[in-house]
Amino acid sequence: MKRRAAFLSAILAAVLLVMSLSACAGEEERQPAPGFTLTDQYGNEHKLSDYRGKAVFLNLWTTWCPWCLKEMPEIEEIYHELGENGDRVAIMGLAAPGTQDTMDEQGIIGFLQEHGWTYPVLMDRTGGIFSLYSTGAFPATWMIRPDGTVLGYVEGALDKDTMLEIIQMALEETPAEE
Repeated sequence: MKRRAAFLSAILAAVLLVMSLSACAGEEERQPAPGFTLTDQYGNEHKLSDYRGKAVFLNLWTTWCPWCLKEMPEIEEIYHELGENGDRVAIMGLAAPGTQDTMDEQGIIGFLQEHGWTYPVLMDRTGGIFSLYSTGAFPATWMIRPDGTVLGYVEGALDKDTMLEIIQMALEETPAEE
């Protein structure tokens, strides 16, 4: 039964990703991901442009969302398994302290520490970047190709296998023709 549920989850995620791909860009045109410069829970600055050449897995979440919390341990596992933002893939969360989330930044940092989640979570203090990437559902995961364009997004919690499949899709994409 659990295997069937995982399979159905993967199918649903694939359908949502394909639907989002259609919404994001046509076959001939790739849309650049909205740029940002944000600081993570450790005080490190992250510019999306610094990740050019890597697939970027960007997960929007809130502390009050049970589905977000369900998938975060698997995001943590993938972060470590894929080299902690090494050469090919960058895994990041995006939180909006005090705007989309009821907790302030220190509360979110404490929440991450309490659960042992170490992957970078970018703190959008104004909520502006969070709003640019928001789909209206939580969690929402955006996959950005190594060329900086949007592959697509998926609304709702993902299982680890689906996350890895989506990351692989982004890595297999070839850069757009100029």
